Amino acid sequence: MINKNSLTIILLIVILAIVAVVLAVIGDFFGEKSEEIKITTEKQEYTILEAIKIKIENNSNKKICLDSPFCYPYYLEYKDENEWKSPSYIECSVDYLIETCIDPKGVKAFEIVPSEPEGIYRLAIPVCNECNIGEAFREDQWFYSDEFIIR
Repeated sequence: MINKNSLTIILLIVILAIVAVVLAVIGDFFGEKSEEIKITTEKQEYTILEAIKIKIENNSNKKICLDSPFCYPYYLEYKDENEWKSPSYIECSVDYLIETCIDPKGVKAFEIVPSEPEGIYRLAIPVCNECNIGEAFREDQWFYSDEFIIR
């Protein structure tokens, strides 16, 4: 038979467990959502031919690698009537090897100077998961930057 003190302790443990679960659910719902791969631009608005500073944060627990800078490490997409479109890119004639990887919790920054007309843009960046420098690039996932305007 369970005595009164044991019953009180068991009841207290159950209540604490329920409170912990409720707080965890509320924290996940209202808390800041951490994106595994976050691509941001320094500003939200640029002029034509102004350098755009881009930062890629790898908040995941896996290494990601980018395509060779000699091919297309990123694609510049534009918004046309609320739909994202990508200009036609010439296909790479050679399979270049990976030259850049970002370790877990690492950051990579670079600049581009697009000559695009005025509009709303974002970067689309393919990544290779758990690849290594010197290997052939493969597109495992795509990630997108925040939107920015070129005026």
